[in-house]
Amino acid sequence: MARALTVVTPVRDDHLQMLEGVLRTVSHEVDAGRAPFPRATTHFARWVLLPRVTPEAPVLLVLEANHDGSQAGWLTELGLSAGPRLDAIYGCCAGWPAEVAAQRTWLASHTLPAAAFYQGYPDHTVQAVANDRRLHQLAGQHLDQLGPAARQRSATEIRRGLREWL
Repeated sequence: MARALTVVTPVRDDHLQMLEGVLRTVSHEVDAGRAPFPRATTHFARWVLLPRVTPEAPVLLVLEANHDGSQAGWLTELGLSAGPRLDAIYGCCAGWPAEVAAQRTWLASHTLPAAAFYQGYPDHTVQAVANDRRLHQLAGQHLDQLGPAARQRSATEIRRGLREWL
């Protein structure tokens, strides 16, 4: 079952341009299928920058994620999968600790509770969704192999045939 995670951190003014460049690089990596998030447990995750709401307020970096498992577990996995990328991103934020052991605690201390969040597949893990997608693909290929004769069958016959095939 997915859980929501929102991490909000102030960006250091003198590091804003560097952070924007790092986030552009991450965006290209995500587009190329190389997201720095734990693949086996992440339903959705993105970093965004929120502009200042007043001249004195800092720009905020927000990490929004929907993930399987515990918050502590996912943050640990994030540290392992994103590694140096986390330092490049959060090193631009006030107070980011250099010690890896302290980083998960620091991220957790900047979380905000979610009043609500969207779940595309409620009560399903990332692995279950991936398995269902693969089964759908294989079932479609199986039906394609049956050819035009399958179109002559009733929905009940097709369903029975698919159950036998499974």
